[in-house]
Amino acid sequence: MPKILTKGKPVKKPGERPGDEQGGKGDRSRTAGNQVAPGVVKILMIENNPVDVEFTQNELKKGGMSYISEVVQNENDYRLAISNFVPDIILSDFALPKFDGDTAFKIRNQLIPDTPFIFISGTIGEEKSVGYMKDGLTDYVLKDKLYTLAIKVRRALDDVAERREKRKVEDELIRSEMRFRALIEKSTEMKTLSSPDGKFLYASPSVTTTLGYTIDEFLHKSIVDLVHDDDMPAFLNKREGIIHAPGNSVFNEVRLRHKNGSWIWCEGFTTNMLHEPAINAMVSNFIDISDRKLILERIAESERFIKTITDSLPAMISYWDAGLHCLFANQPYMDWFEKPSSEILGISMSELWGKREFDLQENHIRQVLEGEAQRFEHTFHRADGKAIDSDTQYLPDKQGDSVKGFYSLIYDVTEVKMAELASIQALEERNTILESIDDAFFAVDKDWVVTYWNNTAEEVLGTPKAAIINKNLWEVFATAVGSQSYKCYHEAIQTQRAVHFEDFYPPLNKWYEISAYPSAAGLSVYFKDITERKAAEARMKELNENLTRRTKDLAVSNAELEQFAYVASHDLQEPLRMVTSFLTQLERKYGDIIDDKGRQYIHFAVDGAKRMRQIILDLLDFSRVGRTDDDLETLNFNKLVDELLALYRRQIDELQAVVVSEKLPTLQTYKTPVRQVFQNLISNSLKYHKPGSAPVIKISSVETKTNFQFSVTDNGIGIAPEYFDKIFVIFQRLHNKDEYSGTGMGLAIAKKIIENLGGKIWIESAEGEGSTFYFTLPKSSRT
Repeated sequence: MPKILTKGKPVKKPGERPGDEQGGKGDRSRTAGNQVAPGVVKILMIENNPVDVEFTQNELKKGGMSYISEVVQNENDYRLAISNFVPDIILSDFALPKFDGDTAFKIRNQLIPDTPFIFISGTIGEEKSVGYMKDGLTDYVLKDKLYTLAIKVRRALDDVAERREKRKVEDELIRSEMRFRALIEKSTEMKTLSSPDGKFLYASPSVTTTLGYTIDEFLHKSIVDLVHDDDMPAFLNKREGIIHAPGNSVFNEVRLRHKNGSWIWCEGFTTNMLHEPAINAMVSNFIDISDRKLILERIAESERFIKTITDSLPAMISYWDAGLHCLFANQPYMDWFEKPSSEILGISMSELWGKREFDLQENHIRQVLEGEAQRFEHTFHRADGKAIDSDTQYLPDKQGDSVKGFYSLIYDVTEVKMAELASIQALEERNTILESIDDAFFAVDKDWVVTYWNNTAEEVLGTPKAAIINKNLWEVFATAVGSQSYKCYHEAIQTQRAVHFEDFYPPLNKWYEISAYPSAAGLSVYFKDITERKAAEARMKELNENLTRRTKDLAVSNAELEQFAYVASHDLQEPLRMVTSFLTQLERKYGDIIDDKGRQYIHFAVDGAKRMRQIILDLLDFSRVGRTDDDLETLNFNKLVDELLALYRRQIDELQAVVVSEKLPTLQTYKTPVRQVFQNLISNSLKYHKPGSAPVIKISSVETKTNFQFSVTDNGIGIAPEYFDKIFVIFQRLHNKDEYSGTGMGLAIAKKIIENLGGKIWIESAEGEGSTFYFTLPKSSRT
């Protein structure tokens, strides 16, 4: 005999008949006979396990359902309950000892096919469930996901109520066809009558409005002429399902062919009215839902867009409801857990993460569900042991005063952590390098507190690390306050530009060559003892006094630049050649009696004379800028660059350099000075290349409203920003002559040429990343 359970509490007593009981605590009670209070749902449950019954009723209670229920375990009680209890919905286990869900489902299809039927099972698979749903199963719920039951029950009841209401309206319309025909004729719904074989017997005027056919054209067509091929099987299957079920209706959503060949999305009900003599047809009511479909497509596209965005973000993003079930996960989240969305959506956090990780984060989870955002770094462990270093954020989803769930953003910072470790190792390597270099080195912060002091600094200044580290530099070296070093260090900090200078330190009676480099953190200083070099320079100065006097005699100032050019090119060079020649002869003739120091002095003198000669030549070029014998001509820059590349062909081949010259303009200008600018820039690009790396040079131009802007780009050693102005100043060099040859005049000459032609020149570069020199020439050159 069946027993009655209400709100999870059995109330039937032995001897009672089904339908005589009152609801338990919190229930809506029955009314007289088999009637129930409004809003109370009658649920027939097929289940033999009291525990499963209780779980099911608890989930319905959690879902806020008001219901009375009857539980049966065999076919006889089931049939009796269908007749006497008259359920609003049937919830059935799939497998019972004396009865089974399949039989119950077939009995329902025979006796009450419109009553919703939901399987609750832990064994039925998705494939089998889909098969039943094709035969009329309303839905199915897995026992480990009972939290969805109340939602699915409500949805099923709502669908039934809607269908019954629609059927009631349709029946009323059919019975009142003659009375309301005029209204039907004016309706926007397409109303048709068709025979069982699909031939149309009647069509309302809205067919013309919606599909474009005249009534006569429409009545000469059949269903197979109008329904889209992809929709046809399901449509005919549903139609066949009610052909032998008088009064039953089916809902369809199909595409119908418009007269112009396009497809119109429509939805509606088809009702079997063959049993009504006055109608004797299948009655269909369809409306155009194209606009709604378009809106749904846009919504779907928006959802795809949001998914694309979240899937492309570097964070693993997910959303968890207040019950800690996953409702959303982006692709990186699913990829890390190596699970598809079907396995992640709906899963509990503890099941997905594993107990260890869940317990570690329990406090953070509790706080975010209390409305407090969380951010923390954490080593996130997957259940199988896989781990990442993470930067995790939990953001509460507040709706009013309650928290509905929270968003989880997990950033994989494993590589960042590895980079930090590498940075520490690099710092250790830096310290090793700074201790191994020949130069003395120390660093101070912005408050002049010494943060580093290498071994060489200890030796050069005679100050041990223990006496200086973490102490104020000027307190330890109080005697240096006001010195050249003091002024230059402060200048470097204030201007944020490197300074290079020499200074004499009286307490130690020593000269030092110093380079100080400012940074956001403070100042880094390299210095070395040059006392011996200064003494050598003094001796060298004495040896060169006679030479200096002769040079001054020859370097008489001449107001006329032509005379200066003659003196620079002839009179000044000749004594230098003489000095060089006689010093060479002196070394050759008296080499056996001159010691190494003497030979070194002679070498210094010869080398200095040669460099002075080159400087004089460069000065001559510099002085001649602006005065040219060239005439203004139409200069093809492509040919000019080709000539220069031919000039440097041997050097280009030796360095395996790659030179790319884009299409350059033709311009009215002076060839010789422009050639000198390009020659200087290309030569520098070849000269200042990275050791072990083939030079890559690109020459290009862009046209502006008034100028042509040229650029020469290379992949060489680059220049730090603090030297961008210095390199264009006469005699300014960033490298000593042993590293790269030159006098420091080339870019100064180029700058003077460009400015004399009415343009400007500048550089963009970063140390170690190559350089790009830009210069402009006006479209109308100066004459």
